[in-house]
Amino acid sequence: MITTAWGNPEKTIVTCTFIDPWTWDEYYAMLDEAALLFNSIDHLADYLLDFSQGHKMPGGAMTHLRQVASHEKPRRGLLVMVDLGPLAQGVVNLLLRVYPKMAYKIRQANTLEEAYAILHGVRQERQQIH
Repeated sequence: MITTAWGNPEKTIVTCTFIDPWTWDEYYAMLDEAALLFNSIDHLADYLLDFSQGHKMPGGAMTHLRQVASHEKPRRGLLVMVDLGPLAQGVVNLLLRVYPKMAYKIRQANTLEEAYAILHGVRQERQQIH
């Protein structure tokens, strides 16, 4: 199962929580649900993908995860992935080598607290720029 919802009342974080077992059909539904959330706002929001309960990645990961790059949205900021697990970590590292332009928009965190701290820091940097 994969759930998708706003991660804060300000609607600056779209949180997707992966819970074992999850499927690629659920992954694509999550991308569609997240796109609806991003399209409902007129400001930048970040992605938080929480894998702490969903380490069992289905087969064919490289083929499916490439879709993340094609789902680039104008209001989508940083992508923070939480607690990937060894298999997903290897897949992400390989994807970043194949698509190095994605690397500047992706961060990894070990815990949700660390992910929210990363996102808080990024929002503060954005506010200083504007």
